[in-house]
Amino acid sequence: MRQGKIECHKDTWVTLISGVWNRWPQEFKISFETTDRKPVSGIYEERRYLWIYPRAATLGELKNQMSFRRGWIDAIYKVKVRTNSDAVAYLSGPSAWTRWIRIVVWAFIIIAVIIAIVFLSIFSSLIEK
Repeated sequence: MRQGKIECHKDTWVTLISGVWNRWPQEFKISFETTDRKPVSGIYEERRYLWIYPRAATLGELKNQMSFRRGWIDAIYKVKVRTNSDAVAYLSGPSAWTRWIRIVVWAFIIIAVIIAIVFLSIFSSLIEK
């Protein structure tokens, strides 16, 4: 995923968010600033895929402040914009805190599976005796 400052040229499609095979829900915040300091205008296209199967694209009008949310089952997720004037998009994604929560959750799952395997092997050896 791209983060930070992204140049958006007039009447050109620019991909702001592009994620593949990331199953965690995430919220992305985008703010626009036009070179002429007027409110941003244009359209966005949000594409979601259920695994590899595309769902209908969502089209909408751009606003100065926007938020997009990828859900649990959106294996492929893309957001493109086309502005009517030159603009800069400022994109922010999940925080470092969110990433740490994911790591802790996965570590907990792995430890739980290892403990279950150990207990099952001990239990099965007791039954055999």
